[in-house]
Amino acid sequence: ASDVYKRQDQGRGEVDDLLTVIEWASDGYQCIYLAGYSFGAIMVIKALAHLEALAQQTTPAHLSQLTQGEQEPQKSDRQLIKASVLVAPPVQMLETISYQPDNCLVIVGDEDQIVTQESVKAYFTEALVKIVPDADHFFQAEASVIVDLIGSNLPLFSESTTNGA
Repeated sequence: ASDVYKRQDQGRGEVDDLLTVIEWASDGYQCIYLAGYSFGAIMVIKALAHLEALAQQTTPAHLSQLTQGEQEPQKSDRQLIKASVLVAPPVQMLETISYQPDNCLVIVGDEDQIVTQESVKAYFTEALVKIVPDADHFFQAEASVIVDLIGSNLPLFSESTTNGA
């Protein structure tokens, strides 16, 4: 999967789409939660890294060609994102990005054939990492566990961001 990803545009179009959605949502919503599964989780990280770079008013070289659209999201868009949920993120696709998302819940199966829990724990040093027993990359028959993990952990992030922590 990594070779196909490299031959394509490394998700630039998908990240651009996500940034467009974030910009659109920022006009009508007070807060935004992002979630992604597998490749989608990587797109969430790339979008967050891009927004963070904009908020810092710098664009690192590895992010400079990230979007293809003409409009950049407003700097305040990053502030609206309260938390993110990343399910089975294949961190091996993040060769050039070391961005650590804050207020982030990462869920991985302990029998994932694509993403090892060790690689997830090593990459996401600032995130809340939850390991789902007996779950593979596709979380077959484990959807309710993911829902429960999100429901029980996402409020923790909402409280920390509304209290200014």
